[in-house]
Amino acid sequence: MLTRLIVTGLIAGIPLAVVAAGKPPKLPDTPALTTFRCTAGAACPAVADTVRDDGGAYGYDLARVASSGFYNFSIQSTDSRSVTLDLGAPIEEAACLAAGNCNPDRVAVVGGNLGLATASIAIKPLVGSGPSELSGFLWGMNCTDRYSAKVHYSFTLPSANGHWGFNFNSAEYPGTNNAFITRVNSQQWMVESPGQIGELLSWAHSGLRRPQSGPSHEGRYYADFQFTIDAASLPSPTVGCS
Repeated sequence: MLTRLIVTGLIAGIPLAVVAAGKPPKLPDTPALTTFRCTAGAACPAVADTVRDDGGAYGYDLARVASSGFYNFSIQSTDSRSVTLDLGAPIEEAACLAAGNCNPDRVAVVGGNLGLATASIAIKPLVGSGPSELSGFLWGMNCTDRYSAKVHYSFTLPSANGHWGFNFNSAEYPGTNNAFITRVNSQQWMVESPGQIGELLSWAHSGLRRPQSGPSHEGRYYADFQFTIDAASLPSPTVGCS
């Protein structure tokens, strides 16, 4: 005789259907404070960083660690904040010069300090030196271990002639390096790129030959930057260092 047992209810606040499926409960997004090592216009320790803040930390309303562990920072012109980018000279002649498809605004981007009023930062830790992404992203990291990471800066200029990326991703953009991320404690991470190489790229601008949308390869640059991510709290169920 076959006996059917049907159980309903919760285990520790988790629906049994979720437990039976072996799926962890979905975590909430967690606001994050973002603090750069270097401030625009001020003396920086050791190295004048390529990416700097505009004079202060970026509040919890501008960045978050998502339920997936993916970190994303975003500012719009209406936020009255900016991120400072100072690329300096490229390592070698930019590929877009030979290809004849550079973004016409390239001179403004590579020519000195640039305050970016519309910009974002996305981070994905990697397994080993990559290219596989770490399961759980920031939430999946151990404490004190240093991980390689994809770090993508994205931005647009007031001209709105295409959009830009300054990316550290050795798998997708040969000749670049990955950046690094360390989980300092359960709620804080440090992201850095000591002398690593990033590539400047641009999509969907007037310098491209239609119907090509890009990217144009606007040069590779040595870059130093460092910033910390402080989560406002640990999500429930608690996600500490694994």
